[in-house]
Amino acid sequence: MRFVGGQFADQSGNAIAVFHGFAYVTGTITGRFFPAVNALQDSPPGGRDVFVSKISQDGNSLVYSTYLGENQNDEGRAIAVGPGGDAYVTGHTTSPDFPTQNPILPGLPGGSSAFVTRLQLAP
Repeated sequence: MRFVGGQFADQSGNAIAVFHGFAYVTGTITGRFFPAVNALQDSPPGGRDVFVSKISQDGNSLVYSTYLGENQNDEGRAIAVGPGGDAYVTGHTTSPDFPTQNPILPGLPGGSSAFVTRLQLAP
């Protein structure tokens, strides 16, 4: 059994997917000290943040582990893995500056909004 966590107690693993023996996990993290490995965001932007981690086939190490979010509250609620190993994460955000590339909407319409993110992280 392995534990992954950060500084505070309001953390949760909300979803898991398994692909070719790798476990992909998403959830919500608050604070520092969460292990960032091959990360897109290697430090917590603020508030509650999404985390996405890929765990090795033997379960002994992180292939990648990243924060995802911005300065408000962001939560990862579900995860799926595509045929090439890309992680697809969905959840909700209240961050008007949630990181996007080619967004369908130009900005957060207000309040809490859903997001879908495709992560292409190697290997």
